[in-house]
Amino acid sequence: MASQMRTYAENELGVHKVYKEAQTAHGELIAYHSSLLEAKDTRRRVTEEIADREAAVWREQRDKQPELSATALDAKAKLERRTDPALQDLRRSLQEAQSVEDMHEQSIKACQNRINIETARMIQLGGYFNFLVKIMEQDAVAQSQTP
Repeated sequence: MASQMRTYAENELGVHKVYKEAQTAHGELIAYHSSLLEAKDTRRRVTEEIADREAAVWREQRDKQPELSATALDAKAKLERRTDPALQDLRRSLQEAQSVEDMHEQSIKACQNRINIETARMIQLGGYFNFLVKIMEQDAVAQSQTP
């Protein structure tokens, strides 16, 4: 009877499969966290490059037209920042980095959900095993009392 219960638990209920799935999801979770850290690092680097380039554009405008008032210079620099090809490329890079970051965050949530589901299934199976043990005990008692 015990071997039948074990076979049933392993083959029909998929006890080992549930555990392996949780372990796989955990491994993926670690990989996604590492990738997320890289994506955040890329985003921070691009953000700093954008700030540096914006300051350089402002400085170039100030050097070209020192007679402009601060308000006029800011308006001209704003226009130049929007049309600067290097800044446009950097903004595209920033959008891509943010997209990758969002994708990794969603993957992390999906892995965490898988782990939660598999954990709940393992808890459920743990209660079911106690039930099967009681049935086995009752069967053993019934068999010992049967003439």
